Amino acid sequence: MASKAQDYFVSQKRENRGVRQAGFLVLRQTSMPSVLVELGFLSNREEENFMRSEEGKKVLVESILLIFDLYCRTIDCPGCIVTFGKR
Repeated sequence: MASKAQDYFVSQKRENRGVRQAGFLVLRQTSMPSVLVELGFLSNREEENFMRSEEGKKVLVESILLIFDLYCRTIDCPGCIVTFGKR
């Protein structure tokens, strides 16, 4: 799941920082697959501007939703398909 997310972010012209494993508490002992997504750094002016822009927010949110949707389709979970623009 993390590799797919990284591939998609790179296709959206975001910097490739690679995929790593770590023992973060939010990733340990979960009852389902988990991934911690690093969208960028606010200390980097260019990334901050992108993340604050409407286009940046749209790209990042849609990226995460698409990855989740792909994962759900992979495990054949018909009840968890993502629909954009509907709540």
